[in-house]
Amino acid sequence: MRIALCVLLSLALGLAALPARAEEPTPPPAPKPDPSKALYISESLMPSEKNAPEGWELEDDDSGFAAIEDKLIAIGEGLGLDDDSFYVQLQAFSKGGANVIAAMVDVDKKVFAYKHALTAKATESGWSVSDLGHPGRILVISGSGSTVGELEKALHEHAIYALTEMAMNRIRGRGGQEDVGRAAAVKYTRYIESIAPGAGAASAVRGVVHWIQSRKAIKKQGDKPDRGEEEKAVKFFGKAFADGTKYPPKGSVRVWAAAQLGGILLTWKDKSKLDEATRALEIAVKYEKDGRRMSQRFESRYNLACAYARAKRVDDAFKMLEKSLEVLKNMPVRAWRNSHKHAEEKDEDMAPLRNDPRFSKLMEDFRPPAPKKKAH
Repeated sequence: MRIALCVLLSLALGLAALPARAEEPTPPPAPKPDPSKALYISESLMPSEKNAPEGWELEDDDSGFAAIEDKLIAIGEGLGLDDDSFYVQLQAFSKGGANVIAAMVDVDKKVFAYKHALTAKATESGWSVSDLGHPGRILVISGSGSTVGELEKALHEHAIYALTEMAMNRIRGRGGQEDVGRAAAVKYTRYIESIAPGAGAASAVRGVVHWIQSRKAIKKQGDKPDRGEEEKAVKFFGKAFADGTKYPPKGSVRVWAAAQLGGILLTWKDKSKLDEATRALEIAVKYEKDGRRMSQRFESRYNLACAYARAKRVDDAFKMLEKSLEVLKNMPVRAWRNSHKHAEEKDEDMAPLRNDPRFSKLMEDFRPPAPKKKAH
């Protein structure tokens, strides 16, 4: 026992003599991502196989990439650009036996110096070079014949709609940075308009931004949205859906913009705007599968039923009301109860339908379950 104690004492003294280990410094917190920026790595403007331009196929053969990529990288290296400020993505396309290689270049520093050097290299190599909505996003196409111009046009159109979705992602992914997200979305519309001035897709995003701004005034039940911001939203939505608009909205922004345009015009209760509201809501319902939220699907259908009812299109109103209730029954019970009660008892737009026996039957067929009574 004494020997063991001596050994333990010796070990303790030896350990005490050792120099104290310096505490490792706490690593700094990772910076929050800037929602105003998009990285090619996560948000590429290059189409995937499922959304390749019509008539074009993506090829797996990358044998021709090296010669182009080496030249593009050499320009960047010559200007001292590193991997953090310079990125190249290549893809081979084919159509009707013609093979074309497209490169999308992302340059964050020394943009104009790079573009100047690239222009000289493009002339030497026979490349077609154009901007992709941002001074530092450049499209380079290597090939021959009319297919080069066709692919360039197709990739520009793809970039317009890809940038539109990026803008909508900034709006949707706010995460407590609502103002930053909206500012980023507006920045993306400028990129779109630099490719195609007057593009309807850009106008639709701007309209959504103003629509959200108009709702910032609503803090409690009974508050009204900002009318000035609503008017701006309607102005941009009108441009987006005007006849002959270049690159009209597609995807989720089309559904959102059409639904909000119709909804705003209905709340204004301006009879002269009823046809425009109806057309917008018909678009929202037609393309509702492109939307992200079930509640939006219900609101578009219900608002369209209201528009039909106001126009005394009773049969159409009943058909759309039933379709809206079919969605409503799959929503949370509380929302189901509130919306059902509003339609059955309060909504003035439903007045032309209430004396028709079809109305009471629909309300009964889609009546939500009654709240459970609390046990005493």
